[in-house]
Amino acid sequence: MKKYLWLFLLTPLLISMSCNNKNPTAIDTPPFNIVIQTGEPGNFIPVAGVTVSGGVDWDMFSVVTNQYGIAQIPGNMRGRSAIIYKDNFLPNMIDRLDTMEYWIGRARDSLRFLGRTEGAAIKMTANEIITLDEEGNYRVYSYSDGGIYLQLFQKLDSSINYIYDYKLYGDTLWVSVYNNNLKAFLISSIHFPSMIYNLPCTTAVFALKDSILICNNNVFKIDAWNQVHMLAPVGEFYARKMEIIGNQLYVLGGYSWPKVYDIANPTLPILLYDFLEPNCWDGFFHEDMLFLGPLQYDVMDYTLPASYKVKDLSVPSAPVDYSVFRTGGIIRGMINDTLAYGRSGIAYGNGFIFSGSPDSGYGVIASLTNINNQSMYNVFTEKSLLFWPYLIIGSKICKYVSR
Repeated sequence: MKKYLWLFLLTPLLISMSCNNKNPTAIDTPPFNIVIQTGEPGNFIPVAGVTVSGGVDWDMFSVVTNQYGIAQIPGNMRGRSAIIYKDNFLPNMIDRLDTMEYWIGRARDSLRFLGRTEGAAIKMTANEIITLDEEGNYRVYSYSDGGIYLQLFQKLDSSINYIYDYKLYGDTLWVSVYNNNLKAFLISSIHFPSMIYNLPCTTAVFALKDSILICNNNVFKIDAWNQVHMLAPVGEFYARKMEIIGNQLYVLGGYSWPKVYDIANPTLPILLYDFLEPNCWDGFFHEDMLFLGPLQYDVMDYTLPASYKVKDLSVPSAPVDYSVFRTGGIIRGMINDTLAYGRSGIAYGNGFIFSGSPDSGYGVIASLTNINNQSMYNVFTEKSLLFWPYLIIGSKICKYVSR
């Protein structure tokens, strides 16, 4: 009986020794060094402060290069991929990590970081910024070259539990609230927001022009006593974004970009167009232009550029194709006529500023890491605003500096 007991006790030890000999663990694999550099051939220089990250789940890692551009990589990552990124540099992908040198390119211009806000920026003036988060918290910051300062923090309304989306029409801030109506706040005095509308229209997406409101796939009219009256159903659609341009309602939704309805007679909406863009993943409006894109799922910045199609809406009842262009990143919206904002397809947390036009296309001119406030999950997280030379991208406030 004793010999069987000893055999029982020795078996786990023998199995463990056998496994360790055949499959060394990651702990037994020594780390190795890589070097990150920039510049031109013959004039490469090391770059400090570059983040190198990779791995999946339990073996994820993130390390930063030292003053000599050196980063120590876990041994089990040899031969695997990683991404490298730093403020004011363009992110890059490393296909196979090994003991060697890798290159990262500078962005054309730079952004000097001043501070980070809570919530998403919805308005920017010469010295103040208003932000809003999904719980209805309203903040006002002052900013300058010296940094940022929180001036005001308050709840827009105690009944707000979750905000789906917002629209700012002049000095009136509209918010669609989960399970609790559509609310509007006057913010002409930005330190004293006051509620002026509380409408029974529970919706995640809405559009408004004068007294006409589109929500819940219906047309409503707001009367002089702030009462809402349903005029007509619009049609069956799933909307991610809606805009009223002229007398037309543009509905952007999954795999049908866009539907266009004539609402000149709001009691009788008429479907004018249904443009199918089966490969389109997003879209946005800017003045009389509609940008559709990216037109593919995989975007890897300059190695696999995103494609965009632009439609001219200057005659809203007859939109026409205007241009098609490719760009090294994902554009989310326009800041003004020549500057756009978005993010990297390689490093999702990196914000990009693009420069160009719908005619010539757009190129990345500035890059900033970790732009998102991690408590924000809403669609308006990546919003960017500009009050030259100051800029907000995601939750970071910066000063724009040309190289």
